[in-house]
Amino acid sequence: MTADDRRLNVIHQSLVRPILVLGAERRLAVILWSVVAGLLIGPDTWSSVITGILFGIAGQAALVYLAKIDPQFSDIYIRHWRLASWPNGQDYYPARASIWAPLVSRIRPTVPTKKQV
Repeated sequence: MTADDRRLNVIHQSLVRPILVLGAERRLAVILWSVVAGLLIGPDTWSSVITGILFGIAGQAALVYLAKIDPQFSDIYIRHWRLASWPNGQDYYPARASIWAPLVSRIRPTVPTKKQV
């Protein structure tokens, strides 16, 4: 393959970036701010307003922290508990090949080396 035969594929950033709202996961941020809105609008007491504001600030900070660790934290967490609830736990999807799997004779890299190009 020569340099003239190569094709350039452009991947737009919006296809690979996670969807975040104010730096937090969209689903969790909508749930958080719905609860905060309920605390602010619902009862007419100062304690509920102060609790709603503090809960909103602390909850948003925690969600931003979790999004920095993993932008798809909630999906991973839900999948973990769903697979752990099977009768055999994590044996449902073991992270290893079975003993009957054929041996791999040679592992080939997915990215060609400079010699191959």
